[in-house]
Amino acid sequence: GARERYRRAVALDPVYGDRYNHLGPLFLSRRRLPEARRAYEAMAALDPGNPDVDYGLGWLALEEGRPAEAARFLAAHARARPTSAAAHREHAFALWRTGRPEDALEALDRSLALDPTHGEAHALRARALDALGRAGPAEDARRRARLYGARPSRDVP
Repeated sequence: GARERYRRAVALDPVYGDRYNHLGPLFLSRRRLPEARRAYEAMAALDPGNPDVDYGLGWLALEEGRPAEAARFLAAHARARPTSAAAHREHAFALWRTGRPEDALEALDRSLALDPTHGEAHALRARALDALGRAGPAEDARRRARLYGARPSRDVP
């Protein structure tokens, strides 16, 4: 199929590093985690400091149950993409998964400053505020989450 043709094309140019940036997300989306790790690590060796690799390794670490490692990779991704609301939001998610609601709240505030209408960010913000015992602001964040159409999930109320 298409994957085999892609592999053959890549074999013709073994230094084409971007191929790993295509294979990493593919394997990650199919939960083929060892193959995703190999692809991202190969890309990191060919292009050190690539924020897309930090992003992929961050999500891979989350999938593998290592949120502290994920937070480090996603922090690097957010530093490389300071105007990306999504980058700060994903970093916040990893921080939340490490049990660091205060740090998650700071990253969420950066994300919401860039995109104040992201419902899931408000929902996660509500959880972080609840964890910190700040009921009033948490209720306001929940109201905003509903207003902006947050969808419930295992990590976002």
